[in-house]
Amino acid sequence: MITLIVSFLAINIISFWYLKRNIVNPINILAIGFLAGAIALYYAKDDWNVSLDNKTIFILILGTIVYCIGVLVAEFIVDAFSPERSLEKKYYLDAELISNSTLVITLIIVEVIATFVVYKYIMGFSGATSLSSAISYYRNTLMSADASLVQFPGWLNQIMKVTMAGSYVSLFIFMYFRLVREKKESWILIIPIIVYMIQSLILGGRLQLIRVLLFTLICAYFLTMYKSKSSKKANRFLMASSKWLIIILPFFYLIKGFLGRTSSDTFLTYIARYLGGPIECFDLYIKGNYFSSHLKGQETFASIYQLVTGKGDVQSLTFRWMQSPNGIWVGNVYTGYKRYFVDFGVTGVVILLFLLGLIFGCMYFIILRSIKRRKLAGYVLMCYGFFAYSILFEFFDDTFFSVSVSVGTILQLLEMYVFYRLFLVSAKSEKEIN
Repeated sequence: MITLIVSFLAINIISFWYLKRNIVNPINILAIGFLAGAIALYYAKDDWNVSLDNKTIFILILGTIVYCIGVLVAEFIVDAFSPERSLEKKYYLDAELISNSTLVITLIIVEVIATFVVYKYIMGFSGATSLSSAISYYRNTLMSADASLVQFPGWLNQIMKVTMAGSYVSLFIFMYFRLVREKKESWILIIPIIVYMIQSLILGGRLQLIRVLLFTLICAYFLTMYKSKSSKKANRFLMASSKWLIIILPFFYLIKGFLGRTSSDTFLTYIARYLGGPIECFDLYIKGNYFSSHLKGQETFASIYQLVTGKGDVQSLTFRWMQSPNGIWVGNVYTGYKRYFVDFGVTGVVILLFLLGLIFGCMYFIILRSIKRRKLAGYVLMCYGFFAYSILFEFFDDTFFSVSVSVGTILQLLEMYVFYRLFLVSAKSEKEIN
């Protein structure tokens, strides 16, 4: 565990300095997650009687290094298609953003109606009289062989995806006005994301709240950098905003009862299990040789597998609960690396993490180039903030290849783009600045 802590700490420090002291670079985001997981595991090591296998440590460090290489290769790719010499043209694109009140109000109305319908379905699935019991029933059934009993109709699922896309875009527009234009734009722009978070809680999801927070911090970070032309000011802004992370962890713990979690652990024990459990579960998986026979890629590309086969496979989405050597239940998530390893071996870990680094590296360097040229790549920034959740929680489980690589995500990206364009006024013609 000390090896993991030192390794991930070193990766964080080196990437911060090498990537121009930008805290939210894709290497830092992934390494911070694993560092938190390793520290939490170290905290619980005596209670769980933990002793990590060398193979586990090797796979985790190797996969992370390859991911870092993918990010660095992405810089060369972005430079090749967007050379620095093009800066000599000194073009400035003045794209006018507006807050489309009619669009926002329509979005809020549709989202509120959808949330009410979701509430009715959740209560109806179990017949429970309390919302907490209904949420608990919904979550437990959804992760069982009886998942078909708690499925929403297709039209409702589509409405929730559309309103989710609109909520994130509306939040981004609000931050743009506040941080870049320094205008006190109407708070109505953040109502959609608040309704979305309420909807997520009704569905039993807490991690979506962290996703919203991460999206907000990352977008605000780059918008501050764009406004100030300084990564130092952006770093100070992020550090000042980090207090929200201190607030959300106790909230994350306190609402577990309302959402149907029955754990009676103390706060620190609960957080240690949540953050440190995935690495320990992966280690127990390696030691126990719990290998099952299934199609190649069934766990890594779960959404595609479901689309091709026409059926969901519960075992490809959720895993057995693991116990530590002294019998304490640790968890049922094994880090994202486990999916790659069980499907394709060490070779799969190397290839998939290189691709992951390449994808997020390309988005990151496109954003940096756009800021340098004073032509903000707003849509790419939203995508980076939206999917950054996947790399931060790679220490917990994979949500990029298994969930985001899907037809549904492609449609959601298109929906986000449509909303983004609806908030834009036709850009003025480019003017050369001398």
